[in-house]
Amino acid sequence: MAEPEACPFHVGQVVFYRPSERVRGLNAMIDQWADIRDGQALRIAEIRDGAYIVPDNFSHPGGGLHWSAFAAT
Repeated sequence: MAEPEACPFHVGQVVFYRPSERVRGLNAMIDQWADIRDGQALRIAEIRDGAYIVPDNFSHPGGGLHWSAFAAT
């Protein structure tokens, strides 16, 4: 089994929320994440397990969102 690709971003970097339809649907159930708009800029506070982003002032019951839901531009 291939190793998953590590997060290409770093703590402190500003990234843009660009979720897939699936991710958007899953996060609609989480009050804090339901208000985030596609394309919204968020600063990374933490990267968990090398792949999950936790933005400043947000929490996520699963420990963060996979980095693939974000883009550098």
